[in-house]
Amino acid sequence: MDRRLPVAVSFMAATIVAVLALPLELQLAVLITTPSAILWMGRTTVQHARAKEDNLRRISEIEQTINEIAGEELLLFQSRHPNRAETVGGRTGMSAVFATTLNSLLMLLVCVALFGGKHGLTAQILYFVFITAIALDLIMGAVQLNRYVYRRPPMILLEK
Repeated sequence: MDRRLPVAVSFMAATIVAVLALPLELQLAVLITTPSAILWMGRTTVQHARAKEDNLRRISEIEQTINEIAGEELLLFQSRHPNRAETVGGRTGMSAVFATTLNSLLMLLVCVALFGGKHGLTAQILYFVFITAIALDLIMGAVQLNRYVYRRPPMILLEK
């Protein structure tokens, strides 16, 4: 999760900067597809943080079950970790989501600035609505992650 953020941000930033060298028609195509890629990056980062939270909670459950079966505390790492249940996805999960969201919003602002008034007022309004919808989706993803609670799926027992 932490490794792909710098690569993705660098790639999208380079794409946005390269827009200025493109003909007007291609600029429009890049300025429409880049926010979609930004949204994809934001959503997948939130999904990875949620999956990490699920893994951390499940490891804690397994540790507790083993300790109950053994009758003593053999495994203590995840079930006693000081950040347990304080930040969803652990410190790195939440910081990656925060950094991704912040960088994504900044890149969306750059896209709006680059779009400018070259394509007419109607196109400008539609583009602003498009960017606003993506920005709200990114923000809501981070907010919803902060409220995420792991719920263990029910166990399916197979009879012999």
